[in-house]
Amino acid sequence: MAKSYEASGKSVDEAIDAACALAGVGIEDVEIEILDLGGKGLFGFGQKDARVRVTVEEKQSKPAAQPASTFGPRKNKKELRQRKAPTAAEPEIRPIVIVEPTQGVKPCGTAARGDNRDRKEIADSRAHVGAEQRAERRPETRRESRATVIEAGAMAESIFADARAFVEPIFNYIGANPQYSTEIREGILWIILKGEKLGLLIGRRGETLNAIQYLINLAVNKRRPDHVRVVLDVDGYRESREQTLSALAHKMAEKAIKSGRRVELEPMNPHERRIVHIALQNDSRVETISHGEEPYRRVVVTARRSGKRGGRRNDRGRGGASPNSPAEQ
Repeated sequence: MAKSYEASGKSVDEAIDAACALAGVGIEDVEIEILDLGGKGLFGFGQKDARVRVTVEEKQSKPAAQPASTFGPRKNKKELRQRKAPTAAEPEIRPIVIVEPTQGVKPCGTAARGDNRDRKEIADSRAHVGAEQRAERRPETRRESRATVIEAGAMAESIFADARAFVEPIFNYIGANPQYSTEIREGILWIILKGEKLGLLIGRRGETLNAIQYLINLAVNKRRPDHVRVVLDVDGYRESREQTLSALAHKMAEKAIKSGRRVELEPMNPHERRIVHIALQNDSRVETISHGEEPYRRVVVTARRSGKRGGRRNDRGRGGASPNSPAEQ
């Protein structure tokens, strides 16, 4: 006999976990039917939960074993030992023990060959990670390196007009009426907003603000033969966030040095990871790498061993950029 349970959650996985909890079984014991995938809505507004149904097949209770007859033949001890002995089809399960390598002991024979294979795999893995880090730490992407420098005047006014025409429907939708101001910093147009009800535009750790900025850049560059960059800021949020991340980076560096252990920061987007790397790039006591996959990729800070040469190993990209060059992380 089958029994069904329905549950909802912010994602399909959360809904499945909730339904399995209601059923009191694991995910491997149910059949899953997705009723609604849900959705995030526009810029986080109007989010819809996912909904699933899980079906559990109830196991029929087995009949109780019949007690042995009092007058039946008795089994001798040899037969009982043979019955209890494991068969070839039932291999013995042994726990896996991880042994740390001992320093100063040289392996020999087949163990040495296996150790050499392990070392080669570790070296290959480190080389792959190093290549990944070098690719992430390049000073600028190809598209950014071709970005046209924005100059004050008609060019900046035209770009601002296109950006404003794109975002104003969003502001009208949430009932915001911001004041606009513009600045040109290092050839990039900054659009700064001030006003009430703008907290919704920032979102959690600036996620909504970054999403709107990304769409603005797509809209502005859609009809242009060249490529320009626009930064959207709300009442100085970006500068404040950069200062917060820089202070956090130095705090985590001190923690790594005192504890002698690696310290992992929370997952961040590439721009924020870049800020952390730059904040610590001149601190010879620590090194930083990025670890994990998006969107859970994070910065890891580790203390350098005594006697280890200063400088950062994977900061130099293919173009030979120095560690002091800003890296897109």
